[in-house]
Amino acid sequence: MLDRYEVGRELGHGTYGIVYSGIDRANGMAVALKKLKRVPKGFDHGVNFTSIREIALLQELDCEYIIKILDFVTKGSSDIYIVQELMESDLSEIIYNRDIEINQSIIKAYMKMILTALAYCHNNFILHLDIKPANFLLAPDNSLKLTDFGFARFFGKSGEQFTPQLCTIAYRSPELLFGATRYTGAADIWSVGCIFGELMMRGPLFPGNPDHDTEQDHLSQIFYVRGSPDVNIWEGVTELPSYIEFAQSSPKPLQDIFPKAPQDALDLLDMLLQLDPNKRISASEALEHKYFSSLPQAAQLTDLPSYRMGKAQQKLNQLNSQPTRKLVAPIPQIEKINIFDY
Repeated sequence: MLDRYEVGRELGHGTYGIVYSGIDRANGMAVALKKLKRVPKGFDHGVNFTSIREIALLQELDCEYIIKILDFVTKGSSDIYIVQELMESDLSEIIYNRDIEINQSIIKAYMKMILTALAYCHNNFILHLDIKPANFLLAPDNSLKLTDFGFARFFGKSGEQFTPQLCTIAYRSPELLFGATRYTGAADIWSVGCIFGELMMRGPLFPGNPDHDTEQDHLSQIFYVRGSPDVNIWEGVTELPSYIEFAQSSPKPLQDIFPKAPQDALDLLDMLLQLDPNKRISASEALEHKYFSSLPQAAQLTDLPSYRMGKAQQKLNQLNSQPTRKLVAPIPQIEKINIFDY
């Protein structure tokens, strides 16, 4: 029952639930309480199947870089809460906080944790399908924890079809943008490549149009960087449901986009961002890439940015937004930068 937990302030909300901070009265542990949204009338006010799927998946997963379900409880006869570890910051807060330095060692540590979590999922036949910085929470020990399995699917059944309208569009793979309904873990791998580029640029690699970012618009951005596909580069691309032909263009050298990045980092990025999903490296293979064995070594957890840094910056932003309390200088507008420039 919910009586065991003291429900605190709202931390955030999404399509399928609202997350609150909380305290476990039994042991004083700080927790996150995700209240699951009910489906509309006509569905008997049941819990959305997406939420049920997320509970089922998280109960089966046991990886140090994946969020854990501690409990799930009810309030009365209608409300259901998932109880999880409390983490109030995520990787996006670190990426876009210009007061936090992100060097090559830190990026390597983050990428290793991201790929380890994803390899665990894929080795257990689970597609996450919403990989993005905001879904990697920062734990108190500075590690990353993959969360939000609302879009996740089991894969491996022959002929099984999925909806292509999954994954935040900035991290959506070309095959999904072309309407593919049969796909593999390569869709998640593309998203990881986008995060890798975002960590190095301190901004999105394929930013999209914030006012009107359609699949076609986003494909144009991808092909501007990676070149346009044809059947020689990507076998079967013309058979995808929403395929349209783009003007022929050659890929931009990644060295031109990241002029000071190590070559092994660019080599891994290239393998993550192959247009043809069949040519993308797997998460397990990526962990064996020379990038992770070369210098500099991945930073230790104690040397990573603290999750409290992100929250401290949020507080400063709140102070800056209050016109009657000018206690600190305004935070400058965030620009896209390349971390290898300093």
